This record gives sequence, C-alpha cells and structure tokens, in this order.
Amino acid sequence: MRRRSRLIKMKKRKIKRLIALFIGVIIIIAVAVTLSLTVFFHVDNVAVTGDEVYSSEDVIDASQINIGDNMFMTSKKKAAAGIESTLPYVETAEIKRNLSGTITIKITAATAKLAIDNGDSFTLVSDKGKVLEDGLMTIGDGIIIIDSSPVVSAVPGENVEFQDNDDLGIIKNVLTLLDSNELSGITSIDVSNHSNVKMVYKERVTVLLGLSSTINDKMNFVKAALTRLDSDNPDFTGSIDFTIDKKAYLSPQREDNTTIPFLSP
Repeated sequence: MRRRSRLIKMKKRKIKRLIALFIGVIIIIAVAVTLSLTVFFHVDNVAVTGDEVYSSEDVIDASQINIGDNMFMTSKKKAAAGIESTLPYVETAEIKRNLSGTITIKITAATAKLAIDNGDSFTLVSDKGKVLEDGLMTIGDGIIIIDSSPVVSAVPGENVEFQDNDDLGIIKNVLTLLDSNELSGITSIDVSNHSNVKMVYKERVTVLLGLSSTINDKMNFVKAALTRLDSDNPDFTGSIDFTIDKKAYLSPQREDNTTIPFLSP
C-alpha cells in the first residue's frame, strides 16, 4: 500500500511538472508574439522596383503601407490589391518582406492592347483584361478593337466585364495564340458570336475562325495562310474562311463574291 501510495504521488508530481512546463512554454510563446507585434519587426523602409509606370510615392500611398507598421500585421494581398485597383497601369504588384525591416514592392506594368469602341469614345484595356482608361477620344497604333457582347462594367483598375462572361476568356485566348504564333497585324477581334469568331488583318482581310473552341488548332495554319497571302497578293482585300478544318477559302472583295480554295494541306 505504501509503495502504491508513493507511485501515485510520484505520478501526480510528474503531471504537475508537465502542466507547469506546458504553461511556461505558452507564456514564452505569448511574450514572443507580443514582442514581435509591438517591439520588433517594424517596417523601416518601403522600396519600389520593377516597371516605373508611377512614382514610388504614388505606389507606396496606394499600398497603404506605413513606416512603423508591423511587418507581419501588414497584409501583402491587401496591399497588392490596393495598388492594382488604385493605379490602373499596374498589372500586378508583388509584395515581399525582409526581416531587416524593408518591404519591397515589385511592379509589373499593364500593356495597353485592346480598345472597346463606345461610339463616341474608347475604353482602353490591357492584354489581361484590365481597364486602363475610359472615355478616350483616340487610341494609339497597335491597339486591337474588340467587338463583343455589351459591356457591363468598365471601371479603370478593374477587369472589364461583358454581358457574356465567356467573352473575355476567348479574347485573352486569341491574344495568347497570336503571341505564341508571332502573328502580328491583327487590328480587330470579334467575339460577339462564339460560333463565328472573326479577326481583321491589316484592316483589309477579314479572318473567319469559326467556333471559339476550335481556334487553338487553327492559329498556326492561319499564320501560314496570311504569310502566303502577303507574299502572293500583298494588296488583297476581302476575307479568308477558316471555318472548315485545315482549309482556307479566299473571297476577294468584288461584286460576284466568288469564293475559291486558297490554301490546304
């Protein structure tokens, strides 16, 4: 009985020591966290790198990061979103912390690539779909005019929204394919009918692509056909129909509207 009593007492003391140790660890952690949030890891400097589309002061103001803020209480996601929405010509802002006290903001500029014709003005849009400016009277060279379903929202700093939610995705896909195939000279893209997506090449050749879901398999062939057309008939005006797989039908702009096979494998 005495031995059993000693074992019980030893077990109780062991449990008390473990509880005391656990509480001590919790206190140490709490103190460390408190010191981190109140004494250590303050923001001493904010540096802006990358594309210089706005002044460093404007970028820092838009981030709402202040000297003296706690680094770990500063939301990188919120700061980046603030910059991207406040400064339209910033496509992305990447925030990095350094324990030395410096926060670095890396800026990637938005590329003006698209324009929506509103009739009396233009809305300028980046290649990623971000609205850069609204109410422009003129646009620069190399900007592609887009025809789509009605615009629902075109707020600078935010993505453009169309009545048909698939429009932007199709436009971005076409731009990606044009870039990957190194096909330039496209002056407009029409996605108002997803069954008959169109482009205009050098303001004189209408390119009929057909279903939006088949464009990925056609763009290399489209480039080959347009390259050959530039070589054989650089002044051609009319349309090329690519709606039939691996075939191109040429329709010169003339009264009889004759359609003839142009290029096929």
